[in-house]
Amino acid sequence: MATENDTPIFYCIYGETDEAEKKELSDHLSNLYLQHQLQLDFSGKIGPQVGLDLAASPALHRADFVFILMSAQLLALPQLHDNIIPQILDLHARGKLKYLPIILRYCDWRHTPLANVGILPRDGAPISSFADPSFAWQSITESVRRLLRRFHRDRVA
Repeated sequence: MATENDTPIFYCIYGETDEAEKKELSDHLSNLYLQHQLQLDFSGKIGPQVGLDLAASPALHRADFVFILMSAQLLALPQLHDNIIPQILDLHARGKLKYLPIILRYCDWRHTPLANVGILPRDGAPISSFADPSFAWQSITESVRRLLRRFHRDRVA
């Protein structure tokens, strides 16, 4: 949940093969972070032997938003489907957090329970399909800025 200074926490779930994309996301959101508009938590790395207890992570339960970096490698992990997605959907249904899938590469994301919310980039095209991927990352940054404006507006209301 948002901290005392009302800075929302964005938690990131990503596959261990998606480190480069996690770094891109971090770099593109760094201006928002440096302006104290959000906090970033990248402790959600999962793999065959990594992140097996992520669904119970206190960091996940403190988050206001969860980025899920979607790739075939991430979707191939049983713990994503068995533990993490059900936990995210439960927290979302209870109004505890919002989740934001980010499509990194072509994968079968449309046939997951996570496909029922806004997908980033906005048109659902994978970042890897852009001639200039920085355009997609900037589009994601702009979407996060809009989300932050709504977050603060709803806090005031």
